[in-house]
Amino acid sequence: MGKTKYIREKMPARHVIMVSLVALVILNLLLYLVDPYDPYWKDYFFRSGWIAFRDTLHSYLFVLLLTVISFWVDRKLDGWLSWEKKSGIRLFVQTLLQTVIAMVSVLLMHLVYVAIFLEKEPSYSREEVRLFSQFLTSAVILSLLIMAGNIGYYFLTNWKKTATLALELEVNAAQHKQAASEAELYALRLQIDPHFVFNNLSVLAEQILQDQQKGFEYAENFAKVYRYLLVNSRKDKISVAEELRFLESYLFLTRVRIGSGISFNIDLTQISKDAMIPPMSLQLLVENAIKHNRTVKSDPLLIEIKSPKGNEILVSNQLKPLLTHLDGTGIGLGNIKDRYRLLNAPEIVITKTDKHFNVILPLLK
Repeated sequence: MGKTKYIREKMPARHVIMVSLVALVILNLLLYLVDPYDPYWKDYFFRSGWIAFRDTLHSYLFVLLLTVISFWVDRKLDGWLSWEKKSGIRLFVQTLLQTVIAMVSVLLMHLVYVAIFLEKEPSYSREEVRLFSQFLTSAVILSLLIMAGNIGYYFLTNWKKTATLALELEVNAAQHKQAASEAELYALRLQIDPHFVFNNLSVLAEQILQDQQKGFEYAENFAKVYRYLLVNSRKDKISVAEELRFLESYLFLTRVRIGSGISFNIDLTQISKDAMIPPMSLQLLVENAIKHNRTVKSDPLLIEIKSPKGNEILVSNQLKPLLTHLDGTGIGLGNIKDRYRLLNAPEIVITKTDKHFNVILPLLK
């Protein structure tokens, strides 16, 4: 699995306004802490309404500009200098940019303030330069605080995403383990199922009595089935070619045991040799078809396994329902669905018509 890439979402307008209002309070607090004995603070609460509005509007427009630019710088830097790749360089560059932007913003806002609100040109006395320097220092500190808030918010958000993703992966792993355990349990049941063993041993005995060569072939395929179940039951996926070799042995046993009551049509020549599927998927679908349908010589059950598109396998069987309903184990189709889902593969497609039951298995890589 590749490294998760986080994309910073566009900041809502209400968030920008909220941050800028908080920044306005912080700016006034910084200005007071820089020089609490400034005469400006003695008359702060006794100013005329117009002067209070003018100064507040000027300060708010300034912090709003700083906030918007800070968010914009964050988003732009995410594109070519992400925190995940070069955190040290990113911190240095962003700090430098925020400092320069704050200083330029102070200069621009000062020029605007002089042009709009002052009736005469400023004298730039020593006192005025001192006040301007204090405001500039406060603005730089404020800009860096906004930057720190953005960085903290970014890492907190990504931490939450990472924690959520880790939890999802943990749940997914647990479900995958459960599905694999069910498949392994199914294989184990098949290995020790007395009916499966007894039926195959009975057929084997009959074959040996009738034709030793056929008996040998039956025993050989019976051993192949058991060997496959023992070796591959824990695997997540297996090549289609290997699955087909197992299926051939299983179908050999099935043909001998059921006789002419069943027929198979298999054509998977279009499938790539590298294609994969979960182990025992085809066998489970064949067994499911045999379990729920009649297999009589006069009207054989046809099961087809083919690949019409080359990137999937279609398993189709005729519908010849049994006269008495059989309860399934709940492992077959449900287990195949779960294993495909937990492998992050496309879902299997199950369709049923009046005459056929079809299951499409997407091929895995």
